[in-house]
Amino acid sequence: MQINIQKVITDPLDLGGYHKAYVGQTLQVWVNPPREKRQAYMQISRRILEAANEVGGLDPQTDKKRAEELDLESKQLIAQADAWLAEMWSQGAVETHLSVAEVVKLREETFDIDPRFFGWLVGESLRLMLEHQGIVKKA
Repeated sequence: MQINIQKVITDPLDLGGYHKAYVGQTLQVWVNPPREKRQAYMQISRRILEAANEVGGLDPQTDKKRAEELDLESKQLIAQADAWLAEMWSQGAVETHLSVAEVVKLREETFDIDPRFFGWLVGESLRLMLEHQGIVKKA
């Protein structure tokens, strides 16, 4: 007998878990992507944090070139993270898919309006993946 491993998509994640203003708006998350995809996101996230820490320790007067290099690298890494999130959020019903451009717009708009929201959304998505893997207990 052959068992075909399927993509597992969550029940819709109700954004009302963040705030009642978002009740009824939902997102579907692919919770069993291959290990390589999960590791890629962790590497991107780790490097973003390393670059931010390095920038914080630079002298703006003497390390301008390095700061510019890190800024460019960070922008490229954020673009990779946006693409990864778009893929994780676009495996369910077609009408729920988010393009990379839509993820970028969501991240940029919420940063100005509600800076905690995007981080919450990413965190909930990762939590759902960890729950599916049995790494954390279901809420």
